[in-house]
Amino acid sequence: MQEVDIKTELYERIYHADGDQLKEIYGLLTNYFNGKQTLSEWDAISPVRKERLEQSIRQAEEGLFRPARDIIRETREKYGLNG
Repeated sequence: MQEVDIKTELYERIYHADGDQLKEIYGLLTNYFNGKQTLSEWDAISPVRKERLEQSIRQAEEGLFRPARDIIRETREKYGLNG
C-alpha cells in the first residue's frame, strides 16, 4: 500500500469515527507521537475505557452491583441450563 493510500484510508476511518472511537484514536496517536514506547497497562487503555472502568469502580464501591454468581444462577434457571 502506498503512503498516500494509507493516509487516505486513515483519514476516512477517523472522519467517520463516532465520538468514543475518536477519543480512543486520539489517545493512541497522542501516546505514539509523544514517543511512549513502553506503556503501563493503565496508560495503554484509551481514555474512554478508563472512564468506563472508573465509573464501574465507583458503582461497585457504592454497592450498585449484583454478584456474578446470582446472574449466572438466574440465567441458568430462566433458560433451563445445567452446568
